[in-house]
Amino acid sequence: MTIVEHPRARASELEQAVSEFLAELDHANRSRHKIRAYRADLEVFRRYHRGGLDSVTTEVLRRYFATLSDLTPATRARKQAAPASSLGWCHRNDLISSDPMAKVERVGLHPKDRVFRALGARVRELIEGRGSRVLYLPAYCPDYSPIEEAFSKLKGLLRKAAERTREELCRAIAEGLEAITLRDTRGYFAHSYLLPTDARAQ
Repeated sequence: MTIVEHPRARASELEQAVSEFLAELDHANRSRHKIRAYRADLEVFRRYHRGGLDSVTTEVLRRYFATLSDLTPATRARKQAAPASSLGWCHRNDLISSDPMAKVERVGLHPKDRVFRALGARVRELIEGRGSRVLYLPAYCPDYSPIEEAFSKLKGLLRKAAERTREELCRAIAEGLEAITLRDTRGYFAHSYLLPTDARAQ
């Protein structure tokens, strides 16, 4: 007798992964607005893709994002953020063997869409006067901090270690930090658009 897995069984893997991802965001005290927006965007994607977690491929993502082509660049960038963050989390937690978003072309935003209105002319003058450069972000930019992905990987390793004493926890933290590789770091910066396009491919 051949046992055929019901499609909903595989689809539930994606639903469970999304649920755990959102729970971690809540545990990390991320804003309710962000979690609510991510939940809504991921629910739309789940309605589009009825397959399991391991069937979310780069091509599936490209076809899905193509359905959003009539939206503004800023909105499309926001709607890419939820799948990108959740799939990156799944990859870091070994739920999938590779991150399918790594080969998806992210939405490029025109400078006029990146105006951060709270940044006054005087603040910019002070920043540039110190030899630094102002990088404008979209109005919705919860995932443009590379260290958040590093923290996510570290917390995942700490949960697996499940240490219960101060000494063992400190050891696990040190080992977790050493497990964050140069390749990981480059990926975190690429996901945050803080690397030039040619450097992301290296």
